[in-house]
Amino acid sequence: VSDRPTGSVYVYDREGAYEREFRPAEAINGWQPLGLAFDAGGNLYVTDLSGTQRVLKFDPTGKLVLTLGADEGLLFPNGVAVDKDGRVYVTDSNNGRLLVFGEDGALIGRIGRGAGSGNLGLPRGIAIDGAGRVFIVDSSGQGVLVYAALEAGNQQPEHLGFFGGHGVADGQFAFPMGIAVDGRGRVYVADTANDRIQVWSY
Repeated sequence: VSDRPTGSVYVYDREGAYEREFRPAEAINGWQPLGLAFDAGGNLYVTDLSGTQRVLKFDPTGKLVLTLGADEGLLFPNGVAVDKDGRVYVTDSNNGRLLVFGEDGALIGRIGRGAGSGNLGLPRGIAIDGAGRVFIVDSSGQGVLVYAALEAGNQQPEHLGFFGGHGVADGQFAFPMGIAVDGRGRVYVADTANDRIQVWSY
C-alpha cells in the first residue's frame, strides 16, 4: 500500500496484518510513491510523483534497476500495470493519456486524450486480466475503458469497449478511481463519490 504524503510503501500479509515498510536499497529522498504493480518476476513498479515524475522498477531485494518515463513529461502518473510479456502500462492522469513501455524502458505505445471512441479524459486506475485485457478507469468519463494488449508493430492498443456512465444507480459511477481484477475475471471498481465498490463480471 502506498502512502504518498509520508513517502512510504507498507507491506501487509494476505490476512491484512502489517508486516513491514518497503524501503529501496538506496534511499530516494523526497519520493512520493503512488501506483504499485508487480511483474511475473517479482519486480515492483512504483509511480513516483516527486520532482521529475517517473516510474521506478525495483528488484525483489529493493535495488532500483530501471527508471521509466522520466523524459515523457509525466504529470500525476496514477496507475501502473505489467502484462505477461513484461510491457508496462502507465496512466499519465493529468496529461490524459496511457503510455506503454517495453521491458527495456523504451516508449512503445500510447493512447491520447480526446472525445472519440477509445480516447481518454482523466485516466486513473489500471488493471490487466488473465486474458491480457487492459482496464482503465476514466474519472471524467465516469466509466471503464477496455483495451486489448498492445500487439507488436502497433503503437496503440485496440479499444474493445466501455462500461459505466454517470449516476447513482447500479452500474453507474461518480468519479471512479481505482480498479482491480481477480483470478476469475471479476472487475472491482472504486466508485469514489458514491462511497462504494462495484463488482462486474463477464
